[in-house]
Amino acid sequence: MKSTQRRVLVVEGDDDIREMISEVLSRAGYAVVPAASGQEALDELGQVEPDVILLDLSMPDMDGPTFQKKHAAIEHENAAPLVLVASPGSAGEAYGGLSAAAIFPKPFDMGQLLDVLAVYA
Repeated sequence: MKSTQRRVLVVEGDDDIREMISEVLSRAGYAVVPAASGQEALDELGQVEPDVILLDLSMPDMDGPTFQKKHAAIEHENAAPLVLVASPGSAGEAYGGLSAAAIFPKPFDMGQLLDVLAVYA
């Protein structure tokens, strides 16, 4: 039986930011699956089925479009929606062409993020 707790895959390269987001989401009732890199997130997709993926576009190992292409190849029609997070100044160039449920520039308001996740997760 599948758990009713909504699952969020948090892909963030900065340990402090990933831990802070994970803590806030956990307190809000989400099951959080943390990943420190795009490849780690892809590996997690083989083991978990997230309801939504929170993706930092400034990952050192792969950019947003590369992650999305690999994610789509794994997930096919049941692909979890992406909520993108971008560093200031890089948002426009980093997510060009990506299909995203929402985009947040850093720093972002956690309340707004929770509002968006409530829709997609």
